[in-house]
Amino acid sequence: MRLVGLGEAIAYSSALPALVGLAMTWAAGQALASPRLVHDAVLVACGAYLVYGNDRLRDLERDRRGAPGRTAFVERNRSRLAVAAAISGLLLGVLLAAAPGPSVALCLAVGSVGFLHRRLKQQDVGLKVVYVATAWTTACVGLPWVGRGGLEGAAAGELGWSLLFVGSAVMANLIASNLRDGKHGDSGWPPGALLFAARAMTIAAASLAGLAPGAVAQLAWIPAAQAVSLCFFRGSERYGHFAVDGALLVGALIAIVHASAGRWG
Repeated sequence: MRLVGLGEAIAYSSALPALVGLAMTWAAGQALASPRLVHDAVLVACGAYLVYGNDRLRDLERDRRGAPGRTAFVERNRSRLAVAAAISGLLLGVLLAAAPGPSVALCLAVGSVGFLHRRLKQQDVGLKVVYVATAWTTACVGLPWVGRGGLEGAAAGELGWSLLFVGSAVMANLIASNLRDGKHGDSGWPPGALLFAARAMTIAAASLAGLAPGAVAQLAWIPAAQAVSLCFFRGSERYGHFAVDGALLVGALIAIVHASAGRWG
């Protein structure tokens, strides 16, 4: 029971999105040989915690139908979660102050989308999937790319493949997240067709790993892990957090270990 409680605390407190952001940015930073890997990974983690923490604290009533377990957890721990979000915001400010201008501009652009999420997500579900996937992919791949020097430091092909692997996994994750119990009727689209599309998207992306250049190919572990979770998809809230969201973390960690093994092997 303690292990389950710890898992729920990580998933429901916004620590899981923060860990996903940290791991995917770290993996992308390794693949793109970014010199600011640690700084950017922690920056994305703090930003994700702040954005998701703010959303969960302020949207309790709207979240209750699709995420009753998470909503109950947030209600029980509201004051502690608010303090944690404030601390992450302070750390984010410090990290932004130490970041170069292009990185700050990118973060502000992504962050503005994040803080408009409460209003934007009330619109079309398809729009929500697209803009959230774009924000996540831009942060996790864009920051390492900018840190390496943009097109002057990284070939366009490396950037394109990184966007493909990370973007396909995040897009499929968001599609599946909107198929959870209590949420799948919001789009009006057939759930079976959406799940098939999400599976096909990740399987197709992962299968292209052999064509990707150098270390970028290791990012294919992220859509591969997401594909596995979708092949066993369940509509429960716990499966959505632990398996579907957790797959992004697992895939990124495997990519990090793979890259590290290749460097030291």
